[in-house]
Amino acid sequence: MRRRNILVVYWAGWGRTKSIASIRAHLTCLESHPSQPCVTYWDGYFPFPGHKRSDVYDAIVFHSTFLCLRAYPMDRLYKLSEPLASLGGVKVAIPQDEYEDADKLDQWLDNMGVDVIYSIFPDKKDVLYPRMSKKAVFRKAYAGFVDRSLLFRQPKMPVVDIGYRASSLPYYYGRVAYQKMEIARQIRVAMSGKPVSLDVATGSSCFFRGGKWHDFIQDCRLFLGTESGASCLVDARLKSVVAEYMTNNPSASFDEVERYCLPSPSKAFHALSPKNFECAALRVPQALVRGEYEGVFEAGRHYHPIEPDFSNLGEISDVLADKAYLRSLADRAYHEVALDPRYSYQHLASMLLDEVATEKRMSSLTRKRGCGKDWILLALSCLYRLSPKSLLLFLRAWAGILKPWIKRRYE
Repeated sequence: MRRRNILVVYWAGWGRTKSIASIRAHLTCLESHPSQPCVTYWDGYFPFPGHKRSDVYDAIVFHSTFLCLRAYPMDRLYKLSEPLASLGGVKVAIPQDEYEDADKLDQWLDNMGVDVIYSIFPDKKDVLYPRMSKKAVFRKAYAGFVDRSLLFRQPKMPVVDIGYRASSLPYYYGRVAYQKMEIARQIRVAMSGKPVSLDVATGSSCFFRGGKWHDFIQDCRLFLGTESGASCLVDARLKSVVAEYMTNNPSASFDEVERYCLPSPSKAFHALSPKNFECAALRVPQALVRGEYEGVFEAGRHYHPIEPDFSNLGEISDVLADKAYLRSLADRAYHEVALDPRYSYQHLASMLLDEVATEKRMSSLTRKRGCGKDWILLALSCLYRLSPKSLLLFLRAWAGILKPWIKRRYE
């Protein structure tokens, strides 16, 4: 079988793309696929090479690092993606943080003619993608997957009892994001005066790059965590409202900002973090704020639950003393999550390449039939991508309707 020719569009302008292990594994996942597709990378920070415009690609993958540029004005986004407009192949988008500037992302993907969207929140596509929800095929994805190289990493002797790292996020992301910072403060208070060693910090400067990040995780007997996401849709208007309030009230607490500035959290967006998969693969037990974690991690089975109000955080010292309990949590997370092929980067690569195969089959069908009703074939193509079984049921239903008419017509 011919090797697939894939163009991956990403952005390394901030210098983080290849230095953060989880982003690098996500970006290069296609290289690990057994079919060995021919993968070409284009960093959108630089002009698109003129000699590449004539190349034929089976698929163009818009990576999350590129799609994060939606904070820019729309005319600049259109100019960035303009060189790709004439290129063929199925177009696939893998966005993250979809709750931020969702309307601009929806508009940009529509302009680029994206066919398939790998969304962390496909069940909320009508809220996040008013345009694309009617045009594109949606697949379930995660913010990160299991890097199989971690499964065979040599274990280390922990040097610290509790470890944690998280970004310091603005208040406009809501309580879901605020918990990331609050748990760091709460654990310091709860463990004060107890013989428990901590390596807990928040802020972009506290993260480790490359393999040092995984070394840090393995250095911990227990790793803290919360769900990722946001409590509401975040757009320019909300950012402006919060910024103005903080300017006028520089000492305002999060509770105050939430009360006066943030909308009701009825449309909260909860997701697991790549750190959850990394800890599972490295067999490091986790203590997480109780949540759904997209149905992947189960409280009391794969992690020790911390109540959302942090009321049981003081019990962590007792949990650390129960080595058998911690080992059971780590082992179950390793065997039931990390070893599950559905959560591997190779599975993500397989899904991406399946999009190419599906597109090829439907394109071949269009050429052979030569049907002038393009909209019918487009509808059938979308139905096939959604589920081949759905297409079969649809055709059977129409056959049942047409059969009596054909029989009467030719009797």
